[in-house]
Amino acid sequence: MTGYSTSVGGAIAAALERAEELRGLSDRPARERIMTIFGDDRSGLTINARIAARTPTEHRAQEGLGTRCIPWDELDARADEIVGLVDEVVGEVTLAVRNVPPVPRPSRSEDDLELAAFDDLIEELGRTTPSQLFPCWKRIRPSTSRGSWAAKPPCWPR
Repeated sequence: MTGYSTSVGGAIAAALERAEELRGLSDRPARERIMTIFGDDRSGLTINARIAARTPTEHRAQEGLGTRCIPWDELDARADEIVGLVDEVVGEVTLAVRNVPPVPRPSRSEDDLELAAFDDLIEELGRTTPSQLFPCWKRIRPSTSRGSWAAKPPCWPR
């Protein structure tokens, strides 16, 4: 029994090393997890990989992919497959994310129109006088016996 434990343990250690290796090879690394699951129809050693989705489409593309399970009663016999399963799940989610169509970006003409509108706004603001920007700062009577700042706006001399 000790030999089997060592071979499964060694295979899991090798799979974790391979997962680290794969993470370093990509600009969008997959997060690999090796988990034990008990008590349902997926009971066994589960290997899972996911890439952080940047869009909902990338998230949907990975649904149902990137998971393999070895049932407990087969684990000793299939220990040598664990490293290969890490490669499979990472490859599967990487391919799914790579095949997602790119998000359309605004065209140059839209950017140019936006910049022109911004330039017009700046030009219009440059022609605006302080009295047009601050109509509430007109001369009014002081509301207290000590006087009020409303008689003289604090920012501009009269």
